[in-house]
Amino acid sequence: MNARRIEGAVALVTGANRGIGRALTEALLTRGVRKVYATARNPEALRALRDKRVVPLRLDVTDVDQIRAVGDSSSTTPACRSPQESPIQCSSTRPGARWR
Repeated sequence: MNARRIEGAVALVTGANRGIGRALTEALLTRGVRKVYATARNPEALRALRDKRVVPLRLDVTDVDQIRAVGDSSSTTPACRSPQESPIQCSSTRPGARWR
């Protein structure tokens, strides 16, 4: 197995306000990530995380404009080493949309 170190990484987690997304966000913080872009439909729900490394962002994964806004927000961070390099080293997307 080729494991990757998490310390100092920048992550993007969708649905970070509850369930698996919340647990993953907390685990990343515990393991030393530099920053977590934590997304939720209601970013106020992320206040309970109370960590300076958490950047709460509004995101409804069914809204294209909100997806673009999150991309723009995360690409302008000082974590970028060069304009061509993405600042996000790991991401988790687990939208809870139900299709019938």
